[in-house]
Order: sequence, then structure tokens, then C-alpha cells
Amino acid sequence: MENSTGTIAKETADSNHEVCFDLPIVSSVQWIGYPVLLVLCTVGNILCLYALYRYREKCSSTVYLVAVAICDLCVLWFYMGTFLVEILDLSEDRMESWVWNQYVESRGIVLWWRHTCIQLSDWVLMAYIIERFVTVYRSTAPAGLFIVITKDAFRRALITVAILGLLSAIFQSGDLVRQAVYLAKRHGFPVMTNTSHVVEPLIQRWHDAQTTGEIAMMLVKGVLIAVLNCMLAYQMSRAQASRRLLVRHVSEASTSSVPHSVLLISGALYLVTQTPTAVCEAVFLATGKDYCCSFIPLINTLSLSNYSLNFFMYCLVTQKFRRFLECPGKRSSLTSTRSNSSDTSKISASA
Repeated sequence: MENSTGTIAKETADSNHEVCFDLPIVSSVQWIGYPVLLVLCTVGNILCLYALYRYREKCSSTVYLVAVAICDLCVLWFYMGTFLVEILDLSEDRMESWVWNQYVESRGIVLWWRHTCIQLSDWVLMAYIIERFVTVYRSTAPAGLFIVITKDAFRRALITVAILGLLSAIFQSGDLVRQAVYLAKRHGFPVMTNTSHVVEPLIQRWHDAQTTGEIAMMLVKGVLIAVLNCMLAYQMSRAQASRRLLVRHVSEASTSSVPHSVLLISGALYLVTQTPTAVCEAVFLATGKDYCCSFIPLINTLSLSNYSLNFFMYCLVTQKFRRFLECPGKRSSLTSTRSNSSDTSKISASA
């Protein structure tokens, strides 16, 4: 079992094969599910990027959503090598297989890119949720409590994404080192030898520590995404209630629950799709055997579905939900304009 934040890859092993057996139904889920998820992710995120490109006012939301869209595309497309190896079933003639050799040669850089994009997508998504929460809270807060300039928010979002990307790449650097050592030393071992038996014990301990950290972060991210989405949904409901009291627009009540449901479902989606991966990796670290290897295609497809549906959950649900992607500076300027106009009318009336 390869270390993976979000996906698991079969690894040839001597002792682990005795508990692994093929289930045609489970394999068919990946054969059908992955191409469907790939098409959904590609089409949806390209449409999302096009919509964000056409959006005139570039703000922090644009930066976060573009980063999430690009990361999700990389996560799905960089899984193609593992998918092709599983589909072609190259367990017999791997020494002569060009596909297998290319997969092994590029596995380190591909895993590093994919896992970095997974980490970056999750953390940027949380930064985006926090940004939305602050924006919605500012719309209901007293005037003058928050002063945010659009350019500063845009620059801050760029810096945040850059820092998160650098930290994610450093955290996943063990994938590059472990595979580089394996490629340098694998010629002295049989082709079916497990990677952990080829690399030095220090490298393997680094790999195990990284996997443990990934499991812990996966659970922490799931809880944080769920909590932040609940907080944002609650704050959005308060903002909508205050607007209805001010504007007396009753027709909004019928659709106001849609964004809240989307936010709650997105948090539940992450927990449901990533928990099986965390459990299987924890079992593998504790026992040293791939008890979940027969269900790896199903677990991978389930995990990838989260990154395939990110755009749908946060961008393309309804037109009403897209109103909450409004730039913070624009919303604050509208609020200040309304308050200034009301103050002016009060002064003129008193005069």
C-alpha cells in the first residue's frame, strides 16, 4: 500500500498478497467511476475557471477558487497512471511492460504532485470558507468594525495560497525521496519486491511518519471543514434574516436554505469520502498487512469523488449561492454607501 492522502495504490509485496483477492464488482466501480469523475471534474472546473476569468472584479474568492479548481484537476488527472496499471493488470510481464516501467519511473513525482495538490486543495478550501465567514459576518457587523480593501484581500489571498502550497510540497517531499532511493536500488532486487524492503530503514521510518501525519491531518481537516461550514451556514442564515427584516423581501425565504444545505453536505461529503482511506492506512501501519487491498479501487473512487465534486458544491449549485462569492470590498462599499445615504437623509430630515 502506497502512502496517500486521499488515494491508495496497490504495491507489490510478498507477504501482503496472501490477504488480497480480486473482486470484479469492486474493480468495475473504478473502471466506470473514475472516467465519470474525471469528465465531471474536467468539464466542471474548466467552466468554473472560465466563469472566474470572465468575472470583472478579481478578489480573494477568485484566487481561492482558481487554486482549488487547478488542484482538483491535478488530483484527478495524476491518478491516470494508477488507473491504467489497474485496468491493464500487468502482474505477469511487468519487466517487459512499457506502461509499468513508465509508471514506476514517474511514480515518485506523480505521487508528490498529486498529494501536494490534495493537501493544497483542502487547506485552500478552508481558507476560502474562513474568508466567506468573515465577509458574511462583516455584512451584519456594526459599521467601521471591519475595514478591508479589495486589493489587500487579493494580495493576501495570493500570499496565503503560495504559503500553503510551499508547506504542502515540503510535507509531501518524502514521496520524492523514497521513490528516488527505490529507483536507484531496485535493480538488485526482484521486480515484485516491496518498496519498503528496498529503501533504507531511515527512509521507511520517514515514510511511516509522513503517513501517520497524513492520517491525522485528514481527520483534522474533515472536522475543521464540517465545523467551519456549519459556522458559515449559521452566519449566512443570520445575514439573510437581517436582510429580510430590512428589505421585507419574503420571496427569499423559500430558497434561503439551499446554500446552508450545500455547506453542510460538503462537510459531510469530505468525512464520508476520506474516512475509509484514513482507516485503511491506519490498519496498514498498525498491522503491516493490506487487509483493505481488495477494496482499494472502491476506496480510491470514493476518495476521488470529493475532489471531483468540489466545484459543484461551492460554485455551480444555484445562482443564489453564487451571490455569496461577491468580493468583500464590493460588499463593504455597498454597505457603507447605504449607511452614508441613510445618514444623509436623516441629517436633511432633521434640518
